Parts: sequence; C-alpha cells; structure tokens
Amino acid sequence: MNSPATPMTTPSDADAPEGRGRHWPTLVRERENLPEDAAVVVAGETTVPLLRMPTDAWGLVVVAVDFTARDGALCLFAATALEQEPDPATHDGDVVVRLSPPQEPMAPPRRARCVDVEVLRAERYGWQRVRSWASVDRTWPRVIAPIVAAQMRVDDEGVYLPPAATPARHTELARMVGDGRLHDGEALFCVLPGTAGRRVWATVRESGIALADGRWFARPCGASTALGYRHYNGWKMWHRQRDGMPLFALRKAESVVQRRSPRAIVAMIEDGTLQAGDRFDYVRPRKRTTYSIVLLGDGRFQLPDGRTVASPNAALKAVTTGAVAANAWSVWTRASDGRTLADLYDNPNTEVTEPVPEPGAVPREKGRMLADAWTKARAVMSTTDGETQP
Repeated sequence: MNSPATPMTTPSDADAPEGRGRHWPTLVRERENLPEDAAVVVAGETTVPLLRMPTDAWGLVVVAVDFTARDGALCLFAATALEQEPDPATHDGDVVVRLSPPQEPMAPPRRARCVDVEVLRAERYGWQRVRSWASVDRTWPRVIAPIVAAQMRVDDEGVYLPPAATPARHTELARMVGDGRLHDGEALFCVLPGTAGRRVWATVRESGIALADGRWFARPCGASTALGYRHYNGWKMWHRQRDGMPLFALRKAESVVQRRSPRAIVAMIEDGTLQAGDRFDYVRPRKRTTYSIVLLGDGRFQLPDGRTVASPNAALKAVTTGAVAANAWSVWTRASDGRTLADLYDNPNTEVTEPVPEPGAVPREKGRMLADAWTKARAVMSTTDGETQP
C-alpha cells in the first residue's frame, strides 16, 4: 500500500514510481522542458501516487497539463510546490492544487488511499476556488485535469497592437515593468517542450509580450498558448534573455527601482549632472511616438503644452495619459547624450570638461543663471492676476 504521505518528485529522483528507473522523472522533465523542481505526477500511462501535500507545502502550482491528440487522455501533469500561501496578486493567473486528508468518515485503509482535492486560481484580489472533489483516489490528476486545463487557457487570442485602454496595466507583468524588473524592449525566450532545446524569442512591449509575428499578449500564459502549448504555465516557460531567469522567479524578486524624490533632480542640477534646459525624450515602443519634456531650473519639468510637473513619473503619466506602465527614470533619455535619468543618477559625471566657447556663446554658468532667472520670472507671471504678460 502507498503511504498517505508519498513525497513529491524531486531532482534527486528518489520517488520514481514502481516499475520505472530512478532517472524517469529527470527524463520526463528534460523531454517536456519542465523546471528542475517540477513534480511529474502523470506522464503517459504512469501516475505517481501523490495523496497528500509534500512536507511544509501550502499548494502545488500546475506548470503543465496535456492530453493525447488521439483520444484526449491525460498524458502529462506536473506541478511545483509553494511553501506558504503567497500574495495572489503576484501569481497572476496561476492555478494551484491543494490536497488534504478526506473529511468523509471512512475506514483507515480506504482513508489512506483517498484524498480531498481543491483547485484555486489566483485573481488580483484573492484566491478564487474553482472546484473541489471529495475522497478521490490516486487518479485525482486525471479527474481534475479538464478543469485545470480550462483555467490555464487564458488569453487564447493575441492582438497585433496593444489596445489603447488595455487591462494589461493592472497585470503582474505590467507591475514588473513599472518597478524595473523588466524593461520595455528587452528580449525574452522560451524553450519549446519536446523539441530538443529549440528556442522561441519574444520582446517585452507595452507591458506585455510581443511575438516575432507581431501578436501581443498581456500575460505570459497567453504567449505560450499562442505557440501551441495551451496548458503550460507561461510564467515557467518564459525567461529573461540577459540572465536566463524565468519570469516565475523574477516576479518574486524585489523591485529594483530606487525611490527617488523630486529633490534628487534638484541635487543633480546643483552638482552639475543636469542643466536647466536639458531636453529629455521618450519614444513609445511600437507606436514610435516621441514625447519631449524640458528640465527647468527649479527641478520641475515642462510639458509640450506648457504645464509643469514635479517629477519624471508625473511627466510620463501626463504625456501618455497614464497609458504606459514603465519606470520613468529608465525611459526618459537626455537628447544631448542619450543617457537616461537613471543612468545619470547612478553614474553622475561631476567632472565635465568645459568646451571652448564659440564666439557669441553664453558661458555655461551664466546660461544657468539666466535660466534660473527666467524660471523665477515665469513663476511671478503665473501668479499675476488680470495682467497680460508680453
């Protein structure tokens, strides 16, 4: 009889099912391009008798569920363990399975062979119960697979251009772009299961994922669905190209954004890193629209319509009407040298070699004084009632 605490599949291969070699789980993981910590519960006709949660695990995140083309039978079910209940907002769209001892009264021998199963889906405001089953035997993965697969088929259809008011602004992927863990324009890749390592590339665009053919998806699972892997967890499939980190791990990482106050801009003006009159540009991906702002002597930024705002973030929100979720310090680029505000802040150049002034040119320091004087004059003009300024 199988123990009611059958351990989960681990990379050590200590729990390969009876009749299979010790390396069976590893072979399945490599063939299907599953994470190293994935538990292979079902592969082909083989089922690992997992009847209780692994030790110290809160739930099992489903990373793959697939069916045969011939008769629709379950041929793959794999999951990874969550040690504790996470914030559902950081597990956007994940499907989680929880196992518990049967609540129904029954004889101990039968109780050891049964399990209660609950399927949850992460929503922005909580874990939503999809369905539960009572007193299921070791075949529970085959029982729940159709429901799990339906929940994992999110964002089946892509769009060729992100909609103007896309809900992606409220997804976890958008938050990752907003706090600097991802950047618009950077490359992603995924290794296609069962293809001996074939990679497909994509790009982060407009806080979503754009495939090479132009289709755009608000969530990683949508992008993996588009590649034909309808029931694979896209957070596990897609990786950041520059370091190979899977998006699943990246979304649990801390924000890399430094919280910079408007006072930081003033300090950068005072130490000579920035100059009043510096123009900063932001080129919106895909749309190729360029927005420009000008730094004023008091540290504020002037918008194209003449309004002024106190910070780079406020400027980005104003010029794009809130449609872009990005780290403003990383996207505003100084027109004179192509450096972003974030780069200028992190790597200040306080030893600027003064160029030889051309005839008739205004000296740099004098120019800054004139800019400051003009800023103060504008402030006075804006507070004057009933007068038209020349």
